[in-house]
Amino acid sequence: MTTRQAENIKNTDEKQRIRVLFVESGTRGRGSFESLYHYLSNVDRDRFEPQVVVINDTHQTQRYRDLGITVNRIPTLLYDREGKEKHPALWKFMERLAMALDLWMPWLTFLTCRLFHSRSMAPLERLIRQERIDIVHTNNQPNREFYALWSAQRAGVPMVAHMRSFCDMGLNQSKQRWINDHVCRFVPYSQDVADHWTQSGLDGSRMRVVRNAIGHLTFSPADLQERFGLPENAWIIGMVATITDFRGHDLALQALAKIRRDHPDAYLLVIGDGDPEFVSGLQKMAGELKVDDRVIWGGAHPDGPSLIASMHALILPYNCEPFGRIVMEAWTVGTAVVLSDVGGIRSIVGDRENGVIFAAGDSDALADSLTDLIRDDAFRRRLVENGQHYCRENFSITTYCQQIAAVHEECLDESSR
Repeated sequence: MTTRQAENIKNTDEKQRIRVLFVESGTRGRGSFESLYHYLSNVDRDRFEPQVVVINDTHQTQRYRDLGITVNRIPTLLYDREGKEKHPALWKFMERLAMALDLWMPWLTFLTCRLFHSRSMAPLERLIRQERIDIVHTNNQPNREFYALWSAQRAGVPMVAHMRSFCDMGLNQSKQRWINDHVCRFVPYSQDVADHWTQSGLDGSRMRVVRNAIGHLTFSPADLQERFGLPENAWIIGMVATITDFRGHDLALQALAKIRRDHPDAYLLVIGDGDPEFVSGLQKMAGELKVDDRVIWGGAHPDGPSLIASMHALILPYNCEPFGRIVMEAWTVGTAVVLSDVGGIRSIVGDRENGVIFAAGDSDALADSLTDLIRDDAFRRRLVENGQHYCRENFSITTYCQQIAAVHEECLDESSR
């Protein structure tokens, strides 16, 4: 066999596989990155050849590469984490300017996109052409990753847009029309998310709901007592989330203050980071509630499952939550979950069956829910067992990969007509 014949066979094999370029615009390597990792770990590599573009290098980048996935970093001005950390005031101004232009001057949408994403659009379009990409799949939501969708359209390849949030701020009529005209399929990860974006003006007939899934988790329960200086008898309540105003950290502090008298061994371990000024305000609040000696501000950590595995309960006192991937992680590692009744929570959690649901914004209800778990360990363990069973039965990574594959093939069939 000649070298040319070998190359032709290789090229034929490559053409038989569908080349999918995933664009991940996140900054911290959390939920959307983790979901993509589980997909990449289990996708049928005989049918698909995935590649990834990231804006920010995180701990996930090397994990992708360890799977044999090609990862390219193409920074963009608005979402660059390093620039934001170095010049926070400037970046806050740019974010507000971009939002104002989208909301108040929608006729400038494409100019605004060029202004804030010029660093990434040409390299992304060039990569799509050079790598002969068959389909571009944005991994967060179409409003945030509009620049990537536009780049894909300019390169002449079909687009799929995941939907992992309710954040539609800045989605003006110009963007709506363009997205509806050009994006082949939307992949919301819950029906609540699909309904939200449909109400926001996107084409509901193109929605294909694919619920999050979880594959094999490699973890070893962390020694939280040693790592964070907690006493041996501590009953550990955990929060693992970016510290922002809609995550309900203030509610968690209030609930801790209510249960402290009867349960002095209860501690709140906060894993995550956020705006320093906002975090400082919460720390001040903890002092005012006289629970500052029972709250550990652990900062951000990449090994979330190992930390969650050693908590007695994980709480999600959120004001807004479209799905809650971290719930699946807690179930998988064997930790009880306590959640506020918002968003898509009811679609995956049965109250007092595989978790405890309390009224959103009600610190008394959260305190009562935690008290029930502290006083009745058999109840807590039953929730864990039910959660593990439910997760195994309903969030198969194999099914997830099959559903994503069906979306990709549906788009390619449609674009070839």
